[in-house]
Amino acid sequence: MIYYKGPDVIEPIPETIIHEQIQRIFRSPQFIVSEVFRNFLKYIVTETLSGRSDDIKEYNIAIQVLKKPAGFDISKSGIVRVHAARLRAALDNYYAESTANEACIIAMPKGRYVPVFTLIKNRNAGVVRELLPDKQPCENDQVKLAVLPFNTFENDISRMTFTDGIGLGLTSELAMVNVFSLVSYFTCQHIKEKQLGIDHLASKYGTQYVVTGCVQFEFPRVKVCFQIIRADSEIQLHSETYYYDNFKSDNMFELEEVVITNITRSVKSFTKCAARESRKNISHFKFKNLAQDTGSQIFNDRMIKGR
Repeated sequence: MIYYKGPDVIEPIPETIIHEQIQRIFRSPQFIVSEVFRNFLKYIVTETLSGRSDDIKEYNIAIQVLKKPAGFDISKSGIVRVHAARLRAALDNYYAESTANEACIIAMPKGRYVPVFTLIKNRNAGVVRELLPDKQPCENDQVKLAVLPFNTFENDISRMTFTDGIGLGLTSELAMVNVFSLVSYFTCQHIKEKQLGIDHLASKYGTQYVVTGCVQFEFPRVKVCFQIIRADSEIQLHSETYYYDNFKSDNMFELEEVVITNITRSVKSFTKCAARESRKNISHFKFKNLAQDTGSQIFNDRMIKGR
């Protein structure tokens, strides 16, 4: 019997409840498609329940979960922190989207990798909102975004995971920028599955811009296209195309990180320009002037060599 803090008091949580909760999480859509999420969560929970929480460190996660070679230099790569942020967001979204009676909440607080377990006696929306990071209503100067899952025509599980990871990673990265307010990625997945239009995001969630795209594999090359779409009118405002060489299973996550970083940078620059133009009361935002306005060529289609 292990003791963890519940919503009100210190209460015992049998390990069987924690393991059952993990299996329930693993059956959710976001974890089914991500072996990394499953391995990461299983590792930190197992180590904690075994009394080895002090061993849950960035280097050990890189070796044990991400299968990096011994001696891997974590100071030169943020891959563990990137995947930790995505796992943290996936767990938050799982509990936000779940309608089942969860037995306990498994969370990974920011700034650490050791999980925290919270027993739930009577699960209801009020309890969940207290336990998960509270997303306050958007301020007037915030930009409301949604990332729709990227498309691919591949059936290979690793390539599908790579493609889906771009959408999930983008949502996590953009959510960490305080000027953005993001619709849950898994809400966007459901919207796409139900074949609802982008205008649904605008009318129901007040979304201003939608980010989406597609991934094509011409082994060992990968072509990634993305678009920024105005949600209320469904007019495409911006697009970019990237090419990455040497796509392999052992560098898939590093390459995914590069893609997400590049797109995030472009989205931030685009919305910054859009906000400035909006403040000038320009009714129609003209993409063709963006590159000159920013003094940058990031809005031009370009070729980027992958790692």
